[in-house]
Amino acid sequence: MKIKTKGKIKQSSTKWLDRNANDRFSKLAKQNNFRSRAAYKLDDINQKFKILKGAKNILDLGAAPGSWLQYISRFSKVNNMVVGVDLKNIEAIENIKTIEGDFTSGEVWSKLDQMLSGNKLNLICSDMAPNTGGTRSINHINIMNLAESVFSFSENFLDRGGSLVIKLFEGNKTKEFFNKLRLHFKEVHFFKPEASYKDSSEIFIIAINKI
Repeated sequence: MKIKTKGKIKQSSTKWLDRNANDRFSKLAKQNNFRSRAAYKLDDINQKFKILKGAKNILDLGAAPGSWLQYISRFSKVNNMVVGVDLKNIEAIENIKTIEGDFTSGEVWSKLDQMLSGNKLNLICSDMAPNTGGTRSINHINIMNLAESVFSFSENFLDRGGSLVIKLFEGNKTKEFFNKLRLHFKEVHFFKPEASYKDSSEIFIIAINKI
């Protein structure tokens, strides 16, 4: 199926539109009222690692447009706290709190600290990614910097027994980061969800049961 568009668009954009129009996960997302196909990446992770089981306080980073928050909300109880953070505005989801801002800034960390009111998080999910260019090595370095900021945040705000899910791009620093997490969590795994495009360097690191 071809998507009709007005005017000229880049060949890469046409390819992306065609791929998503014919993609199984895009169709599933539409059928199940998820805002994007990314919900099925989290579903695959949760089915394998049970990260949402028993998680009461959950933080989703890089949350826009909100499909991970939608998925999490379907497992959460009313008294759970779920917070989404993104540079972009996230359209309201019932019982979900959101922050529009840069997660790497002290201002957002301060807002999260206030929201938690002394409580700890049980799960931190990060689907954050930098603006990508044509150089894979630079994309890798930039996303690893984001991953390090998530880990730094988790040292103070993730409860003992809690878990981390962080998106990475494969590269020479992923193994080093894996080994670092192994010092702080009982289990650490690399995982590529079925919903991730096969030609993408995207991979997730799953760290379970903080020591």
